[in-house]
Amino acid sequence: MSFPNRPPGGAEDFRRGNEMFLRYERTRRPADLDRAVDAYLRAVGSDSTRTAWWRNLAVALLRRFTSTGSVDACDQAIAALGSAMDTTGADPLVSADLWQMLGLAWNARFEETADLSSLDESIKAYRNSLNPGAPDPTTLQYLSSAVWHRFERTGQPSALEAAVTMYHEAIAAFPEGHPEFGALLENAGIALRTRFEHTSRPEDLTEAISLARRSAAVTAPDDPRLFARLVNLAGALMYRFELLPEMALLNEAIASFQSAAESLPDGHTERAGVLSNLAGALLTRAWRLDDAGDLDLAIDLFREATSLPEGGCHLVNLASALTMRYKRTREHRDLNEAIAVGRRAVADDGSGPQLDVLASALLLRAAPDGASDALDEATDLLRRCLARTPEGSPLRAHSLLSLGRALEKRSPVSAEARDSYRQAASIPRAPVHLRIEAALSRSRIGGAVQDWTEAAAGAELAVELLPHVARQDLTRIDQEYGLGRWGGIAAHAAACALQLGDGRRALRLLEQGRGILLSRVLGDEDTESAEATPLDGTVVLINTTHLRSDALILTPEGVSSVALPDFTDIATHLARFVGAVEAGGGRHGLRERQRAQQVIHAELAWLWDTVTGPVLDHLGLTGRPEDGGKWPRIWWARASLLADLPLHAAGHHDERDAPHPRTVMDRVVSSYTPTVRMLRRLRAASTGPVTDPRLLVVAVPEAAGAPTLPGVLQEAASLAELTSVDLIVGGRATHAAVEAALETRAFVHFACHGVSDPDEPSSSRLLLHDRPLTVLDLSKLNLTGAKLAYLSACETSRVALELADEAIHITTAFQLAGYPQVIGTLWRIEDTLAREVAESVYRALHAAGFDPSRTAFALHTEVRALRDRYVRTPSLWAAHIHAGA
Repeated sequence: MSFPNRPPGGAEDFRRGNEMFLRYERTRRPADLDRAVDAYLRAVGSDSTRTAWWRNLAVALLRRFTSTGSVDACDQAIAALGSAMDTTGADPLVSADLWQMLGLAWNARFEETADLSSLDESIKAYRNSLNPGAPDPTTLQYLSSAVWHRFERTGQPSALEAAVTMYHEAIAAFPEGHPEFGALLENAGIALRTRFEHTSRPEDLTEAISLARRSAAVTAPDDPRLFARLVNLAGALMYRFELLPEMALLNEAIASFQSAAESLPDGHTERAGVLSNLAGALLTRAWRLDDAGDLDLAIDLFREATSLPEGGCHLVNLASALTMRYKRTREHRDLNEAIAVGRRAVADDGSGPQLDVLASALLLRAAPDGASDALDEATDLLRRCLARTPEGSPLRAHSLLSLGRALEKRSPVSAEARDSYRQAASIPRAPVHLRIEAALSRSRIGGAVQDWTEAAAGAELAVELLPHVARQDLTRIDQEYGLGRWGGIAAHAAACALQLGDGRRALRLLEQGRGILLSRVLGDEDTESAEATPLDGTVVLINTTHLRSDALILTPEGVSSVALPDFTDIATHLARFVGAVEAGGGRHGLRERQRAQQVIHAELAWLWDTVTGPVLDHLGLTGRPEDGGKWPRIWWARASLLADLPLHAAGHHDERDAPHPRTVMDRVVSSYTPTVRMLRRLRAASTGPVTDPRLLVVAVPEAAGAPTLPGVLQEAASLAELTSVDLIVGGRATHAAVEAALETRAFVHFACHGVSDPDEPSSSRLLLHDRPLTVLDLSKLNLTGAKLAYLSACETSRVALELADEAIHITTAFQLAGYPQVIGTLWRIEDTLAREVAESVYRALHAAGFDPSRTAFALHTEVRALRDRYVRTPSLWAAHIHAGA
């Protein structure tokens, strides 16, 4: 490019140019910049070999470009830099500086003109500026940003990969104290988050969050860029939470949004947006934890956001929050306001989300019988919303689900409603909880019209989706929460299959939908081969739903089922039973305890009449074996409300001496298993010789926060008289010592407090001297030589009803750790009897050469003996159970 002619000058013109340029930097008067450019042009006109003269001319021309937007000025600057490089000779530092300036100039031209070739020239110049041995961090940052812009412009995956690579190199070379280090980290995190969106590699999102955290951490509190970096961090955390609903992520996002909001002054144009984002995160936590405080605060923040000049776009969020509070409190003023705010949102912006939220509120106002203007309007809004939402969009799922509800209000057997549910459930990228809800709704309508093929298909899809609510990269607590919301799905699916007369399909669905967390620990998610499990007895899976109740029976001959039509009103019977067990303890008066035992007797008889009796009669097990004959075995697999009921003790025990006693324990030996898969794994592990029958006894008479157990030491001493033992007692029973000892012994006996935690079942625990041994601790062990764990502690087999399908309790945790045989308890046990049962079991095992396969038989014999002695007090003898092979 040629420059305008100027009379030739020299060093004086160069000095004059510098003087005018410095004045321009102070005054920003265009005339001063023009004089500087003229002076520099005269200088290079007199001597074109001076690198610094060309460089300063380029700088002045770039200033003219940035102040006027003149592309000609930018082109002249680029030409001046080219001339400067012709004069540099072999000086690598000067050359690198000029290449970097040229890169900046070409990049500025790209930003002004959107000319991709200018961006390519910028990238080329930055690369030429780099010293391969010691690259300049700032140039690496510029190069990274330029390559990133190329990806933004072209969408080419190779450009994205190159940008991420350059950002990594820049971070490695950048000094952490550099003022631009935070910006580099922020931009690198955005690039990685974008790559995650394209590739779904979880490590990219993890690193993006880490970089966002570092970016915010290195930013000074008074730096105006802190706000954007906190919002970026919170946004990345919320994105990950949507994919991986882990509470720690949500809590950190809320804290980051709060810090961002606090960093802004009142009146800031970004305030409405950050308040709305904070409110949205609080709303999510309120929904997850059912927290009224978070919900109220979210609504207050949405109100503040919508009151600001730029807050109109957040009206839809306020309407959604008010609708949510109405569902919780049934305060009609919230619903009325939600509808009013929703109408304003639709008037401002009638796009899909606004229509959907208003329709959801109107559906709540609609009459149950489908005869209302609100229902008509909601239906119309949802149809309009769906018409504006692309096919396959995850946003369609909620609208389709709502449309199905609206149509179902008009007609409980609506074919269009069923089709809406089917479509919602089949959108792959939709939130999994919406897909499950839609699949179950499809099943419900199928059942209503007696189309059991359709009902079973919907329920089966819901079962298939269950593992996705408890993804393996979630924490255990969050996995349990996800599954706890959907208890009973497998039972419903199995009931639908049984309506079709398909017992094998019912068995597969129960195996698929129960014990999901257990199967992951076992590494066995094969639900197809349950029938092939080697047995020398019978597995009975009890399935109960509002639709029907059945016993699925697995024998070596195959699968059959027994309908249990009288097995109803289970919740009432369970509450009665649990209350009686509590009242039967020693803390109550004699008459109350006697009444409680009578109630327990009555409930055990009910269990026989409605469940276990029909099953045993179907199997032809009508009496006790002949003297010396082999006792038949049954493994009970129960879930839902049955999980805490002692099927092994069911019966009319006053008839125990009859030729055909109506009692389970006088006909069969009972064990429990959560799933057939678990039994298959335990039976495989039970084989092999016992090389060392010594018994590890862990006795903890005193633990922090728990009452003293005076009988524990006597129990340990009694066992030491029966067999060879290794004792870990009292203060020596630390968590580390016990875990280490478990690795070395095939047989272990715990005499200590057991605590069942219904809110966090994986935190259920045995109390040791220093810290508890939890279900989660045990599930991480892999004790290959383990044979028998005897848990002489309270409530080791109690389950949380919300997670009954998962059977998460201390007993199953020992099975996961590797013990094929476990003895546990369903409720608190009396010290003296606990010691007596343990002594009898070990005495029988000792007589059998410590053959662990005799464990169930040994316990069965002792429990029957206790029953005969204390027949009127079933709480004393019905608590002990055998679980496993």
